[in-house]
Amino acid sequence: MNDKYGHLAGDKILKQLANLLQQKIRKSDIASRFGGEEFLIMLPNAAKEKAKMVAERLRKSVQSAGFKPRITISLGVSEYKKADTINNLINKADSALYRAKKKGRNRVEAS
Repeated sequence: MNDKYGHLAGDKILKQLANLLQQKIRKSDIASRFGGEEFLIMLPNAAKEKAKMVAERLRKSVQSAGFKPRITISLGVSEYKKADTINNLINKADSALYRAKKKGRNRVEAS
């Protein structure tokens, strides 16, 4: 996005996207920018299937939001297990995100 439309336009879209994501999650959920064009959303007490449904709802919300230029998002979902470290949890989500992008983008994948 930044390469095609410039950093100011990219930053504006990222801010709009952040606002939309924040509006679409519960008050107990935490959304933050993770770096570059990536966001991390934590859904406390949400099992993987629930998290996948939330991710799909977010994906559809972004797709239909009317961003100019049009944007879509890909999401990677991972579920916390007792033995997981935060880095392991993030790596699982990142692997799922990579699969979503590899399969054509604008989709949700889970680890």
